[in-house]
Amino acid sequence: MEELLVANGLHPDKVVHSRFGIRPQPHESHRPDAAGRVRIGFIGGLSEHKGTHLLISAVTRLQSLAQLELRIYGRTDLYPAYFEKLRSLADGDERIHFRGTFENDLIGQVFAELDVLVVPSIWYENTPLVIYSAQAAGCPVIASNLGGMSEVIEHEKNGLLFAPGDVTALAAAIERLANDRQLLEKLSANAVPPKSISTYVSELEAIYHSVLEVRCRQK
Repeated sequence: MEELLVANGLHPDKVVHSRFGIRPQPHESHRPDAAGRVRIGFIGGLSEHKGTHLLISAVTRLQSLAQLELRIYGRTDLYPAYFEKLRSLADGDERIHFRGTFENDLIGQVFAELDVLVVPSIWYENTPLVIYSAQAAGCPVIASNLGGMSEVIEHEKNGLLFAPGDVTALAAAIERLANDRQLLEKLSANAVPPKSISTYVSELEAIYHSVLEVRCRQK
């Protein structure tokens, strides 16, 4: 976001880079699947630019991976035509489940039963908050190599990156983690805890105070 603003004319001296903070989540220990499946999650808006169709297409290509499950969380009523497209792409694949939404207080429970989060956006994201929530839960992330996503997820450290829109590359990343549980554990152990929302607010207040001080001296 900083790079795009400066590239479009904002003076660099007017920019302060401060990552989002999130509300602390109740600790939930990771619960491996009793059947040994690798559980992939998508959490977010079901709209074209979020790239959910790419994720479904990638999973359906991996028919040989019976021990794979895709859980898609998001409202299905906002873009009904797109949701019907997603259901058509899933085409009865019993490994793919549309789970609707959940209360924010339950996000720790949701991540406790996921092995990896996928963020396949095809536009520049200013770091989706769900990535920070995943990292707080120690959940590895597969993300498009774009903007604010690649700013938080370092390839082969706390997740995997793939070329935006590349279904083949996304499928390869999923297959890699499904077949390499040690890599999954390594990526989980390297999760980067995000700052708290209280720390974030304190940083914003400090910025406002510094601006006020300058304005007061100019009067």
